[in-house]
Amino acid sequence: MQFYIALLLLISAGAASAQLQKLDRRQAVRYALQNSPSFNSARNEREVADLTVKSSFWALFPSLDFTASYGLQDDDPSTYETPYTSQLALSLTETLYDNGVLLTQNKIANLARRRAELIFRKEKNRLVREVLEAYMKFSLQSRNLEVKEIQLDLIRRQYNLVSSAYKQGLKTRKDFLRFKTQLNRTQLDMVNARNSVEKTRLDLLKAIGVQPPQYTAFSFITEPVPTTIAVPTAPLNWKNNYIYQATELQSGINRLQADITARKYFPEIYLTAGATYGSSNYWNTSEHFEDNDRLDAVALLTVKYNLWDWGIRRRDRRAAVLNRQTQENTLDIERRTLAGDLDKLMLDLRQLQQNFDLSRELLSLEENNYKALERDYREGRAQYLDLITSLTDLSDSRIRYYSSAIDLQLSVYEYRYYEGTLYDEFEKN
Repeated sequence: MQFYIALLLLISAGAASAQLQKLDRRQAVRYALQNSPSFNSARNEREVADLTVKSSFWALFPSLDFTASYGLQDDDPSTYETPYTSQLALSLTETLYDNGVLLTQNKIANLARRRAELIFRKEKNRLVREVLEAYMKFSLQSRNLEVKEIQLDLIRRQYNLVSSAYKQGLKTRKDFLRFKTQLNRTQLDMVNARNSVEKTRLDLLKAIGVQPPQYTAFSFITEPVPTTIAVPTAPLNWKNNYIYQATELQSGINRLQADITARKYFPEIYLTAGATYGSSNYWNTSEHFEDNDRLDAVALLTVKYNLWDWGIRRRDRRAAVLNRQTQENTLDIERRTLAGDLDKLMLDLRQLQQNFDLSRELLSLEENNYKALERDYREGRAQYLDLITSLTDLSDSRIRYYSSAIDLQLSVYEYRYYEGTLYDEFEKN
């Protein structure tokens, strides 16, 4: 019986592992592009903008409508030959001019489509940046965990030697407690490191759009820490940024929308034309369709001007002007924030480049120092405490190097994001 239970557990474990999806960085980004709700919303907004442009364009052309109605009607005393009524009409209508509203709405739709395209590009690059940032942080914590595991293994082995020597009276209690404390401290660091790995894994799962019930079905391949990073040095022109361009387009949309409201304050002019062909009362009557058919045509020039409305239009016009000013202030804040962010980014890139170079040099020095102490320790010319101290310094310098490399790489991603080329660069490389 136990054999069959064990076999069933083995089969279940195999099935679970077969369903586990292990993603690398590129696969994680592609999964996010397919499953991210925010990116899907940007895609939908772009499609809606395309549809709106088409509708606003074809609204300038004549429309053809067909109507037909059949029913019963009567009065008292009855004046109808039959209670049956029928009507059929085919109407062609065209608004040649409607005080400029249709033309303005068409301009607004075209601006909105261009803005939606920019927002779509921005969201795509933002999502790629978010996923890459989460992936690099997960990889960083995984590498830090590896460093802690190596450190713990070495300290545990030495602790076992010191503990054995202490029991034999060859080591003092002070030495024993010193290594015991060091071991406990390193074990605590290991717990924190594992917790950090799990937290960054959860952040990465959320970034790519995995639903919580599916968290256990995904794992990730740890990315190697970059050893060389190409750092851009050219300053970013904020007017070439899609965020700035989107604010400029939004400014144009706000101006046109305010213009539509302002037009109602002045005389409104409409020019319409139409033609209708139809007939009536041909169903269940003595008359035929041709007996009552007729063709009507009309062309109208209408001038409309409100003489008195208790100041409603005047206040609406004033409110439109104030709303536009408020919207412009908001857009101006976005532009200034963007310019400041770009300046800070260039400063961060230079600083992080220096940190990366210095941490790489420090790591090389610590590696050489540890190798020398390890050689001296084996030859009996150094104490193990010195070796442990050197190992701790080496581990700290390696973690510092990893962190500086990841921080620099993330800043390069941020540069490409503002440049608008992050997705293209990612696909290319």
